[in-house]
Amino acid sequence: MKKIVIAEDEVFMREELHLLLEKAGYETASVLEFKDAAKEIRDLKPDLVLLDINLPGASGYEICRELKKDSTIPVLLLTSRDQLRDELHGLELGADEYLTKPCHGERLIARIENLLRRYEERTMMLDGGGFLMDRQTYTLYVHRRSVVLPENPEKIGGWLYEN
Repeated sequence: MKKIVIAEDEVFMREELHLLLEKAGYETASVLEFKDAAKEIRDLKPDLVLLDINLPGASGYEICRELKKDSTIPVLLLTSRDQLRDELHGLELGADEYLTKPCHGERLIARIENLLRRYEERTMMLDGGGFLMDRQTYTLYVHRRSVVLPENPEKIGGWLYEN
């Protein structure tokens, strides 16, 4: 069962999201304190994060930026902010999807399923904490930069890994 973490400060909205997601067959967890939300989210090891932008203590933008700095967790921003600049800013920070609320439950589930499907296709990705490596293409991603490595680890001193 896929786990979705909800970072939403409005109790009614959070409860509605839990019910909707559990009915759709997902395990859910919530973040209730937002000062160190990125760490708490990573510790919960979710398959996807639903993240509001307007949160007390830290904005959803800050949390998204922190999550995307060193993880591959898909992030769907779900917010009442409906300005194009807000959406573009969220996507620039690494959000994978942006939806304004209120939104139809079926639309939200469809976007979640789409994101999860896209990320499942990335099974060849090795998440090393501070870096990502695509074992299929030998591409190393560090700090939003990438480099293609040679297929033979001996060509780079054998420091990479061996299968």
